[in-house]
Amino acid sequence: MKEYRVDDGGVIDLEMTVRNAARLIGNLNKTNQSLSDSSVLPVVESRSNMVLIGAVRVRDLRLSIEHIARTSGIVGENFQGSHPLLDEKISFVAFNKGEIQRFGTSAGGRNGGFIKPAEWNVPIDESPHRMLTTLKMSRVHLVFSMLKINQSFVTKTRGELVGVVHRSRLRAWLGEEKSK
Repeated sequence: MKEYRVDDGGVIDLEMTVRNAARLIGNLNKTNQSLSDSSVLPVVESRSNMVLIGAVRVRDLRLSIEHIARTSGIVGENFQGSHPLLDEKISFVAFNKGEIQRFGTSAGGRNGGFIKPAEWNVPIDESPHRMLTTLKMSRVHLVFSMLKINQSFVTKTRGELVGVVHRSRLRAWLGEEKSK
């Protein structure tokens, strides 16, 4: 399971461009060897308010970036080119009652604000597991044990993302507490 803190920069916002998303994944790969395709990154409304709106799998984000890079003729992981696709906002999609709901590109971009090719859209989980900062650690442990989750996003009451709890970190913390 990927280990990161919110202040490590492992957060995606709705204004993030393809170029910045590629840089983010590259930076996380350099600083964190355990970033895998199954890792999940939080998606926030904006960097200023940090309101959690969902989560995306690194695999889905990588695939979208790779499709866009191939379309724009970019080879390798050098996203320094000047192709206009690199400066498009990431297009997030969610499936709600059989309909596609789009996030992130309504204010700009081509084609009425939406990037059309399906492989360029990144699926977003609108309801990742989250818990409030006020939850006691004994309850956190209970939730992880009962639901068999690997991570949970920690938010304030208004949804502001403040951190991530990972199963491995929780186990380490519990081990330290037992030894005290």
